[in-house]
Amino acid sequence: MFDVYQIHLTKEQFTMVNEIGPESVPAYEIQRDFSFGPDFHGKETHELASEALDKNYYKKVATFDCDDVREVFQIGNIGPEERITRHEQMHSVSIGDVLVEHNTHNTWVVGRYGYQELNREVAV
Repeated sequence: MFDVYQIHLTKEQFTMVNEIGPESVPAYEIQRDFSFGPDFHGKETHELASEALDKNYYKKVATFDCDDVREVFQIGNIGPEERITRHEQMHSVSIGDVLVEHNTHNTWVVGRYGYQELNREVAV
């Protein structure tokens, strides 16, 4: 079993991004930077995820009934839906999402190519 954590912005935050700019919503900047990679601000995916975890930008959105991170990605993108218990609104599993294994509490972030283990516990 894995818990899936994602960054979700409110309508108000999107309004601020559109009216004031991306710097007005730091969670948006981190979410955006996941897509651009280290060339944008010099931070790797695991560094951005750790920063977002420290700032409590992540929410637990679902629990997946599976045995490894590759299955989380597959189920989160193509199903089957019956292996997902949703806790909040979620998007497909993608870059920057944090995955926590129930038994070991090992934590990964979905990277551009594969997964990076985070040497930390998730307290969100």
